[in-house]
Amino acid sequence: MLTRGPVCVGLDPTPDVLPRSLAGLPLPEAVTRFNHEILDATLDVAACYKVQIAHYEAMGVEGLRAYAATLRHIRGAGGIAIGD
Repeated sequence: MLTRGPVCVGLDPTPDVLPRSLAGLPLPEAVTRFNHEILDATLDVAACYKVQIAHYEAMGVEGLRAYAATLRHIRGAGGIAIGD
């Protein structure tokens, strides 16, 4: 937290928050891309990320794959993930 800052970013994806540029993609893929964009933009200032699994479970198996991809991206960049 001392090197990144006191911010926890919530990743609670719903279709209504996704940019129009991702509208043509299957929802789990769009969520994964959107999350990666958010992560890449905030990794230097966020202490951790709260990933709301219920939003991913609602998308079925592909949603759980998006959840796993998001966690891998966070951890791969040295971030901290909180499952909620």
